[in-house]
Amino acid sequence: MSYITRVTNTIVSLFSGERFYSMMNRAYKVFHNQYYMLHYPFYQNEEDDFFQSQKNLTNHCLSKISPLTGKTVLDVGCGNGIQGLHISQDHKPGKYIGIDISPQNIKIAKHILRENESENMVFHIDNAQEIANIDDNSIDVVINIESALHYPDKMKFLNEIYRVLKPGGEFMIADILARKQQKNPDQDKNKQWGIFHHWTLEQYHHSFPFAELNLTSTQDISESILKGFKNYKHWFTGENKQGIIKRWFSELFILINAKVYSHMYARNRAYYIFAGVKPLPKGVF
Repeated sequence: MSYITRVTNTIVSLFSGERFYSMMNRAYKVFHNQYYMLHYPFYQNEEDDFFQSQKNLTNHCLSKISPLTGKTVLDVGCGNGIQGLHISQDHKPGKYIGIDISPQNIKIAKHILRENESENMVFHIDNAQEIANIDDNSIDVVINIESALHYPDKMKFLNEIYRVLKPGGEFMIADILARKQQKNPDQDKNKQWGIFHHWTLEQYHHSFPFAELNLTSTQDISESILKGFKNYKHWFTGENKQGIIKRWFSELFILINAKVYSHMYARNRAYYIFAGVKPLPKGVF
């Protein structure tokens, strides 16, 4: 194992799950006086700043399913609510429901909701593997962007997608995959929530039929994610209102993240988008 790989694994283990996202929220607020989404950047244009690169990812993921206009949307692993606000404002769902297992994320999301007075949005603390706040057959679209990598038992999550979706409802999952399957994947089910539990492409393709979900498209976007990280020098190029020390820590924080994740994707990770549908009952067209 190389030195860079050992350092990468150490950083990932120290700052995974709740601690990692707490650190991200705090860093964004302190360094930039605002919150950002909690997912990766997607490269489209050289001039895109960090926030636009994050919007790029959300928009690209949603392009894999039908328009959200007027629909009831469940965002599983919604993070701090910034993505939900973007979806609500730009994609016009009839109702947006965000759930996340992190109380801190939901606290921030509800604060953002109060500031923006959005009437069609609601947030709950909930578990993606046992969703308590959502009724059966009540959701038009389930989206899950960069959260499933933390679920110890993804099969339970897929079964929950089937349960909450209306017949004919759509789902979209954007997840970080391992390029090689671990030796004993079932052991993940007994591990702690929040650390990384990566599936392979083969595991996903094998599992969708068991959840009675029909997969309609699969896309590997690893190159665009990797290119997004390599574009980090363009992320925060506006007027410096932070002061020298905050600016220095901000750039160091960005640099570390960019280098760590670029190394991961170059060696043993891949970023995939899955889209599909809960089939209609037989005889219904």
